[in-house]
Amino acid sequence: MPVHEGGNYKYNTLMGILEHEHGFKGLKCVHRLDKQTSGIVFFAKNESTANSFREAMTSDAVHKEYIARVKGDFRVVVGMEEKIVKKWVYIQDYKKMIHNCEDYDLLTVE
Repeated sequence: MPVHEGGNYKYNTLMGILEHEHGFKGLKCVHRLDKQTSGIVFFAKNESTANSFREAMTSDAVHKEYIARVKGDFRVVVGMEEKIVKKWVYIQDYKKMIHNCEDYDLLTVE
């Protein structure tokens, strides 16, 4: 669902529904998700709170973590220790919704 109006979407957006059906007027979207991603969307009720949150996001005071459901096993054995392979996932083709991933780092399983 689109967060705000744009392109072909004017009323059937998250902000439009919150305003017209639930009476939340003047919300400021401070963090939205890409169309293909599900999760939490943050809104602020006023400009000063929106600015504070945006500043926290840009200064890395907020930690974001994305969790994906995957098919396969990302554990590997290196020497005598089991490691978890962290993957960097990205969209290779937006039109076909093809995702790809590459090794990011090896961490010791705790």
